[in-house]
Amino acid sequence: HLHSLQTLGVLDGLAGIARARDIGDEGLKKRLMEGTLKEVGLFQKSSLEILVDLEPEVIFIYGSGAPGEDLDYLKRLQIPVVLVSEFLESSPLGYAEWLKFFSLFFDRESVANEVFEKVRRHYRTLKQVALSQKIKPTVFANIPYGGTWFMPGGKSYFATILKDAGANYLWDMAPL
Repeated sequence: HLHSLQTLGVLDGLAGIARARDIGDEGLKKRLMEGTLKEVGLFQKSSLEILVDLEPEVIFIYGSGAPGEDLDYLKRLQIPVVLVSEFLESSPLGYAEWLKFFSLFFDRESVANEVFEKVRRHYRTLKQVALSQKIKPTVFANIPYGGTWFMPGGKSYFATILKDAGANYLWDMAPL
């Protein structure tokens, strides 16, 4: 979610992050080192004490798996938890449009709409260029994790990006 928050210009309001290794932004890395940004762990394994001490106005979590007791605990503390499932999108533009969703929490709808329109126009232009190319490379994507090679399904937004870029994705017919 960091990219959306960065695009909206609201990273200053970020109090906690699940994993420090996800941070690419130098300003956030500095805040983590200074202690003004806290690593709280993955939701299922989070340190609830750290999370509660941050007094968040909202917590964004991926809508996968079953958060279980942690989610029930946060509900009892009346900390709003928002499940985000942009990774389930089959369209790259649908994925990009989640920026508008995040903008609603920060009163940044005009920024999100402007950015999304630029992305939409640029994506469609690049898609037309890619479709006119004669070379259609075959693509094998992703990386191994824990001894298993996880591949995006053939109906995922990532597979659609590859198709729109003129690639022949090996898992093109695999479900999401």
